[in-house]
Amino acid sequence: MDKVIVKKISRIGEEFEDVLESLYADGVFKEVKGKIIIKPNLCTIAAYESGIISDIRIVEELIKYFKSKKIDSKILIIESDSFDRSAEEAFKRLGYNELQSKWDVKLINLTKEEYVSTIISDIPYEINLPKIFLKEYFFISVANLKTHDYQKITCVFKNQFGCIPDRLKEKYHPYLDETLYALDRFVQPNLCIVDGRIALEGSGPVDGEPLETGIMVIGEKSLAVDTTCAKIMGFEPLEVPYLRYAYKRDRYDYKDIKIIGEDFKFNFKFIPNKLYTGIRLKVWITRSSVAITNFLKKLSFNLLCFGIIHTISRIPNYIKKQMAR
Repeated sequence: MDKVIVKKISRIGEEFEDVLESLYADGVFKEVKGKIIIKPNLCTIAAYESGIISDIRIVEELIKYFKSKKIDSKILIIESDSFDRSAEEAFKRLGYNELQSKWDVKLINLTKEEYVSTIISDIPYEINLPKIFLKEYFFISVANLKTHDYQKITCVFKNQFGCIPDRLKEKYHPYLDETLYALDRFVQPNLCIVDGRIALEGSGPVDGEPLETGIMVIGEKSLAVDTTCAKIMGFEPLEVPYLRYAYKRDRYDYKDIKIIGEDFKFNFKFIPNKLYTGIRLKVWITRSSVAITNFLKKLSFNLLCFGIIHTISRIPNYIKKQMAR
């Protein structure tokens, strides 16, 4: 049974350190090997009070804690470029350069790091994965409690989306279910921290409105943490597309999660149902058009190489495979 901590935390400091101490006592940090990688949510340039990005104080408290325990591992803070800002710009404007100087940590722009490309089933594009995750590491994902127009919620899974080094990541949006699942398998966090003290409701993940809940959600398994977050926000987990996809792939019982702490539930505002349905329809149309384009390419290739009879004989099996997917 996966355990998830849900706790009211009024400010970062002693209360947050108490949570880290409880994790330390449970042996979570005994798993620290290699580098410690911290991925905050720096999706845009904004104030923490907006509910859009991570509170830098959480990252600093983590660094202080590891230093106090004399855990001899190099600490890396990672982010990648996006269409509207570079990782360097985000680090500079959000205070991470000062953090680097103060605590001797390293800031990493994943867009400039070496990566490997891999093919994932049901995604028509290769995914580039940073080589930094091929070595031993202890990965901490510091996410936010937010709504998301495409997926209803965005927490730990979506925070890992920023681990894709590509500057333009929009092509993966119609395939977020598969992409987020694949990323979580590849860069699975050892510790997940979702800061909901100031959350975001409405038209997230950037254009919503801040909502003070005063809570944090912490656990070792990302799927359990995001499931708990969905319930806290007032969403049925099975109605969150990427969670439903992950449950099916992992045969995961999302009801078998032990909550340590208080059982909170809020009713986060979300976009109107008609608008959400329209967005999901747009996703389906985009996926279908890409599938049809790929089918026509394969059809042309087979006709050219193998002839009409052989090509026609292969079409039923191709259609069956696509329907099964």
